[in-house]
Amino acid sequence: MENANYRSLIDSLSFIAEDVTLSASQINKYQSRFEKFIDMIRNGMPFYTVDKEEVVADPSEADRFQGLKDEDQFKGTLKMLLTTGEEIALSKLLKTADLGGQAVVGDPESAEEVGKESALLKPSQIGITDRDIPASELGAEIINNEALNSTDYGKVVVQMAIEILEGKNPVIPDNVPAKVRSSIHDYAGEYLGVLALIVGTSRFPRRKSFEEWLGGAVSDLTINFPSAANNNIADSFAAISNKTTNHTINISSKGKGGGAPPSISGLKVPDHLKENPDYEASIKFIDLCQADAPLPTPKTVSQVFYGMNILARYVPDAVPDEFIPFLPWKDSTIQEVNDSLKAFKTSNPIELPKYKSLWNEDDFRAPSSDGGKLTYVVKKAVMEAVNEGKALPEFQSVILEILDMNFIQQYADVSTKKGPKVMSFATQWPAKLEGKITLESKSGATDPTKGGFSFKLANTAPKTIIAEPDEGDSDEEIMSKSDIKKQAKKIAKGGSKEVTDIFKKPEPTTGVGRSKRK
Repeated sequence: MENANYRSLIDSLSFIAEDVTLSASQINKYQSRFEKFIDMIRNGMPFYTVDKEEVVADPSEADRFQGLKDEDQFKGTLKMLLTTGEEIALSKLLKTADLGGQAVVGDPESAEEVGKESALLKPSQIGITDRDIPASELGAEIINNEALNSTDYGKVVVQMAIEILEGKNPVIPDNVPAKVRSSIHDYAGEYLGVLALIVGTSRFPRRKSFEEWLGGAVSDLTINFPSAANNNIADSFAAISNKTTNHTINISSKGKGGGAPPSISGLKVPDHLKENPDYEASIKFIDLCQADAPLPTPKTVSQVFYGMNILARYVPDAVPDEFIPFLPWKDSTIQEVNDSLKAFKTSNPIELPKYKSLWNEDDFRAPSSDGGKLTYVVKKAVMEAVNEGKALPEFQSVILEILDMNFIQQYADVSTKKGPKVMSFATQWPAKLEGKITLESKSGATDPTKGGFSFKLANTAPKTIIAEPDEGDSDEEIMSKSDIKKQAKKIAKGGSKEVTDIFKKPEPTTGVGRSKRK
């Protein structure tokens, strides 16, 4: 969108206040918002009434609301039990920034009194997180923001957004205290930088190539600011996506290791990597982790067994001897695992005696199904082969190059001259990330079906860490009966491709990976 078009937007802007009270439908609108709601209850985090009084939910409400959600009954007029024994309607609670709203609690501090961390400037504090925002509407979201307009320093940010929309580098007035200026740079700079990227005032020499890669003009796409940093690889503070192609690129502030591992799914693999024969095994491994991979459900379980089949095809020496008699894994085995996981929650658990030799030496301390144990030992073997065993020596370079193309670095600089501080922006793509790649799994110990393969970028050597199965404390169903029946029907009719068919290809004749493909 041309800067001139934003001028008409600025001229026509009017303050539009978002609903400030909670409702089941608003909480249920986004899965991340519902999870935050449950997390607040479990951890005793306060909610605020319409009178701005602090209340705390009884912890048991977390399981009750989760149960309603599972039964598709989390809707309509609902009440919450408080630790005091009283009940309060959700509609009597404020929709604060934690839950995607803009209700402000407490007395907003002036710019002279506020410090860097207490300033209400973070995306989560102003209520723009965990929801899709059309890129063309981000300017209006900032300028009309209730939380920003409730403080003097917030109004400075609003004015800066207007200046960006006018095609200028925004200015922080010289009377803004240093601590607040730092907060504007670090926190408001996150969404102001994205706005500058959208408008075109951020220095971005490769913008045309980037938009070709993403599949559309930045100004026509969708922005999402996550409330939690789920992408450890680059301090990701936003994601920009093309809803037509489902291609998402993360916008990050700087390269960083550590944190929760991001999923491999959703990464767009450049064609030149796909066409490189030395990368074939790693590319196939990455392909099976994509959301559209033709795998039996739940895909997070299928990935484990498919992953070992890929190793067996390309790097047979990397597979522990005890697994060889069972290879290649079949869809029928995955169905056995699913049935076992499901039955473990009933009074008639299903055992898998033919696979027990694979975990006889493992001392599982917590109760778990045979399906959970089998998934665990196979997953652990695959991860150790890739991480410590270097079974796919090209895996790290492939992932790093894919990350470079799927992340952009957004920088914000503030002038150091005396007087008003000018903020300027720059964009770098590809991101040029560095570090060591570890194959990870985000699956919870209580449910092997949660979370598939993922990766972690860090400065230390890859190391396999995986939680042992512990299914004794969860009443959550692993799969619905309809899911199991559908999958069984697919297998019976041949509608689900076998593990060995999905990645079928002419038998290679030389080496594996770079040196062992055969």
